[in-house]
Amino acid sequence: YGDHRDLHRLIRRQRQMCIRDRYNALTVREFLSFIAKLYDVPEDIFESNVKTLSEIFGIAPYMEKYIGTLSKGYQQRVLVVSILMRNPSVYILDEPFYGLDPHGIHLLKTILTEKAENGDALVLVASHILPLIQEFATKIGIIYKGRILLEKEGRLEIEKIPATFLEKLYLESIKEVERLENMDTSEI
Repeated sequence: YGDHRDLHRLIRRQRQMCIRDRYNALTVREFLSFIAKLYDVPEDIFESNVKTLSEIFGIAPYMEKYIGTLSKGYQQRVLVVSILMRNPSVYILDEPFYGLDPHGIHLLKTILTEKAENGDALVLVASHILPLIQEFATKIGIIYKGRILLEKEGRLEIEKIPATFLEKLYLESIKEVERLENMDTSEI
C-alpha cells in the first residue's frame, strides 16, 4: 500500500493527465468496451461488430495492446472502429481520414459511401483533404469563418474534373469573402 504521500502524488498525477493520456492507458479492447457501454451498445452486437471491424481494419492483433503504444495510424483505426461498431444513423466525422494509410482511407470511404447510398445513415464529414472529399461526397459545402460560402449537390464526375477543383473553388470563395470584408462601405 505504501506511504500516503505516494498516494497523494499518484492522485495529483492522475488529475493532471489529460483525457487522451487516460485512453492511452487502456487496451484497445478496454477502450472499445468503454465506448460501447457509453453508447449502450448491447454486448452481443458489440462482440460481433468489434470482431468484424477489427479484422477489416487490421486491429484484431492489437486488441490487448495499450492504445498509447500504437502508431498514430492504428490509433485512428481504433477510433474509426469505435464509431462504426455503434452503427449510428448519423455520422458526424471531423477529419476521420487523418493518420490513416491509403488502405484505411479506402476502407472508410467505402463503408461510409455504402451506408449513405443504402440509406442506412446520414454521413457528414469535415475535412481539409479536399481531393479526397471530392472523390466520394454527394453534397459539398464550403464553410469559412462559420459561414457557408457554397453548397454543391450531386456526385462530382472525377474523370471530368481535376483533383484540385474543390481546392480552387475554396480558395476563390474565401478570396471573395475577404475582398468583400475589406471593401470600404462607400464603394458599395
